[in-house]
Amino acid sequence: MKRTPVILILTLIMMLINCGSEQQNVEIPVIEEDFLSDPFDADNIDSPAVWHGPQGENWLLATAKEGDVIVIYDAETGKTIRRACSPGTEKGQLERPNGILVLDNLAMVVERDNHRIQVFTLPEFEHFCFIGENELKRPYGITAYKDSEGLINIYVTDNYENEDGTLPADIMLSNRVHHYTLAIDDRNVSVDLIKKFGEITGPGILKKVETIYADPENGNLLICEELENQTCIILYDLSGKFLGRKIGMGLFEYEAEGIALYDKGDANGYWICTDQDLRKNTFHVLDRKTFELLGSFRGIETRNTDGVALTQKRYGKYSAGVFFAVNNDKNVGAFSLDTVFDSLGLSK
Repeated sequence: MKRTPVILILTLIMMLINCGSEQQNVEIPVIEEDFLSDPFDADNIDSPAVWHGPQGENWLLATAKEGDVIVIYDAETGKTIRRACSPGTEKGQLERPNGILVLDNLAMVVERDNHRIQVFTLPEFEHFCFIGENELKRPYGITAYKDSEGLINIYVTDNYENEDGTLPADIMLSNRVHHYTLAIDDRNVSVDLIKKFGEITGPGILKKVETIYADPENGNLLICEELENQTCIILYDLSGKFLGRKIGMGLFEYEAEGIALYDKGDANGYWICTDQDLRKNTFHVLDRKTFELLGSFRGIETRNTDGVALTQKRYGKYSAGVFFAVNNDKNVGAFSLDTVFDSLGLSK
């Protein structure tokens, strides 16, 4: 009789252990890509963006770090339409383009090795202006939004290093993000540097940064920290203040990379965030406001994902839009958002 409580306790402990193990080993759905864009290994594809034109154009744009061009694909089939720009330092030329963002009829391309953002008009892909050429050292990621007065706010990460390629001391990391504004009035262009920022002490330090995403409706600025064993999403506000939150510590096993937003209105929606790996490349879906993990998925082919993009526009066979993710530096995988959300049991 005295042994019975011990057996019961051991049984309960084993049940709890097994339950925890099952939660950790939840099967992640694998979703087939609707298409993979035309591959070209020598391009070293980094980041995608989407443009929907007034004449029914549906373009998927991708930066080619080695090709020093922008590859333009059909966003419904993945077939190559053309290649824009050429290598060099002049207007309309690129040197190691990384981040890319489309806002209205403007394409903003971050050039790491030209130390600038170059803005183009679409669909012509004509040079419009440069941003940050006097301040940026090694820029990577970009995010932008238009405020209530029509002013375009642009944030770019600057992943500068020491001359020997090592990480700068913490005290030197205060310029990890640059905030610019772009004002356009009848082709008159005004660019202003508002602020450089980054914590130099405490948990808000930005050590290895690329991806950044602004959410003005909630006042948040999401910045991916990619440093090994510290990878997560660090939350700042739009003024450059660390908000005391590091999201996904322990969730991201490999490297927090691309971020895309699905907007459900009223400041609600989902973040789709990449855990970049060559073998177990995973996309985590988080609640837009609470950052609660709502589910994860993987692609059949898509792996080692750098940048991602998302469009909610209904076009072709896509009623809820498409999520795009770079596949191992050579092309871009497309996932129907209908399929993604149905697989995870999420509402649209």
